Amino acid sequence: MVSMSSDYRSATKRNIIMKRAYSDEAKQEREDQIIAAAESLLIEKGYHAINMDQVARAAGLAKGTVYLYFKTKEDVFLKVFERQGGLWGDEIEQALVTIEPTHEPAQSRLIELLVHSLVSRPLFTRLVALSPIIFEYNIPPEQLRVNKLWVYDNLRRLGDRIDEVFHLRSTGGAQLLLRLFIVVAGLEGFAHPSPIAKEIYDTEPSLPKIDFETELRTLLTLLLQ
Repeated sequence: MVSMSSDYRSATKRNIIMKRAYSDEAKQEREDQIIAAAESLLIEKGYHAINMDQVARAAGLAKGTVYLYFKTKEDVFLKVFERQGGLWGDEIEQALVTIEPTHEPAQSRLIELLVHSLVSRPLFTRLVALSPIIFEYNIPPEQLRVNKLWVYDNLRRLGDRIDEVFHLRSTGGAQLLLRLFIVVAGLEGFAHPSPIAKEIYDTEPSLPKIDFETELRTLLTLLLQ
């Protein structure tokens, strides 16, 4: 009887663990579903035209279900920002691993690596610009603190890797990346204006046309001098 009771308790414990694991996996899948829907909407509509009803519909979920995972629209897109930032950081790290010695100046190679990585991720650059002026105004302080620590910890770690590969003299890798984010945040709005502003730029020949890639390369070169 003791053995059977022990076996029963063990089986029950295993079932609880399995159900909990399944529940955690299901929750993560649902969160990923919401984030993917928000990313698609951001590309299609732009941040200001999106509301939580649209996020729920795009994710194929009830609005109440979305609110179980994210309390506000800013909450959703802060998570999107973290996801896209993680993907960008992974891309840079993988590129640093594969870099081989060449006769090309290290500075030029670093500039092209960073420019290409950001130009190919317009969703991320848009989020970099939105984060300090939009997302941070409707987020609980503790959540924002965690986000800020995550961002700067990752910038330091990635900056250290850049230093190891390129041996920067003018500035440290982490400081370079911080300044690069500041540049991207400002440049994004000028290079990719709102639909109304774009119409004005398109119909007024005297207004300057800002090319994101060209200006980013120029400004990054100045940062490295």
